[in-house]
Amino acid sequence: MSIKSNQNIPFVFLGTADDTSVYKMFWDLTTPGFRIDYESLKQTSITIEILANNQKVGMVGEKLQATWILNKPGIFILEAIVKDNEGKELYRSPRVDIIVKAD
Repeated sequence: MSIKSNQNIPFVFLGTADDTSVYKMFWDLTTPGFRIDYESLKQTSITIEILANNQKVGMVGEKLQATWILNKPGIFILEAIVKDNEGKELYRSPRVDIIVKAD
């Protein structure tokens, strides 16, 4: 959800239209078989860290998949960080918040 449009009153939520680049990135990264165009990053290797509420909850591995073991439902602010092989941050996604409910 875009902080500019729907984190203040009056609340307006337009789904993916709020922040298309963030939703597309999360869609791509969570779609089985998606491949990141490493050539566009111009790095020999990268690391992608997934943060939830500023805590590292996952790292994308060789199969380009990350697993987040969630201990309890709640509201989470997600972002992804791309780092080069020396740990230098190359890209940080805009934050997006999600609500996870229990069954």
